[in-house]
Amino acid sequence: MKSTLIQEQAGTVQLVAGSSPRGAFFDYNPALGPSASPAPANAGPLPAQFGQQVAILNGHTGTVDGVAFSPDGRLLASGGSDNTVRLWDVATGQLSGQPLESHATTVTPVVFSPDGRTLDSASTDRTLQLWDAATRQPLGDPLKGHTSSVWSVAFSPDGKMLASGSTDQTVRLWDVAARQPIGEPLKGHTSTVYGVAFSPDGKVLASASEDKTVRLWDVAKRQALGRPLTGHTGIVYGVAFGPDGKMLVSAGQDQTARLWDVATRQPLGEPLQGQVGVVYGLALSPYGKTLALAGDTVRL
Repeated sequence: MKSTLIQEQAGTVQLVAGSSPRGAFFDYNPALGPSASPAPANAGPLPAQFGQQVAILNGHTGTVDGVAFSPDGRLLASGGSDNTVRLWDVATGQLSGQPLESHATTVTPVVFSPDGRTLDSASTDRTLQLWDAATRQPLGDPLKGHTSSVWSVAFSPDGKMLASGSTDQTVRLWDVAARQPIGEPLKGHTSTVYGVAFSPDGKVLASASEDKTVRLWDVAKRQALGRPLTGHTGIVYGVAFGPDGKMLVSAGQDQTARLWDVATRQPLGEPLQGQVGVVYGLALSPYGKTLALAGDTVRL
């Protein structure tokens, strides 16, 4: 098995064997457009152990609200309503060190830097905290600036910058080394920002919002790139760039995923219906040919 999937339960993190979730899959060909398929075209037959539970990681004393693998797949980070971040050894399923404590309220997303050396956690306490993944120690004081809960966070591809989105309707950029905000917050959304993602070259940032729009931002200039991307009829929960940065995918409450041309900011074809209900998460394969959607139900 090449990787391990995660299912979050109250107070626990469940590890499930597999290489990709069998929720809803779409193959994408730039010339032909998207087409639904029951599984990735190159997946082959599923191993007998696919989808079987590997372990349940007990430790959190409340709901688990965010999980992330380290780039090398050896560590799993989890954050929850017990206000802690926990690191787990994926091979053994055991807690690695003591819980990381800094936040005053629920830990929402957690994310590793591209080199795996730094972990970031965000919280409904309006802060972000950087951690040394090796020593499990906080890197300085919490990052403060948002005026409401932080729901989304992403490292830039070079790991030097962090983006965060909040109920305060803004996106903020942070200098990871200096642990300081970069310029003024990016304003334009009219409701909670639930998703942020950098393009592969780090030059463009996408944000998804409860206001039913996706916005593109010039990272260097910290300015909006054109008008918002409109079409969704409900909250937009997630965004992801294709591997070449030319395509963007968004998904959300209206039970669809939409593909966008980043340069023209126009939709690519019709919305994709994943038949998984509200789409809370999405992921593109490394080569950008397969899109997986996670919704109200988890189907393997």
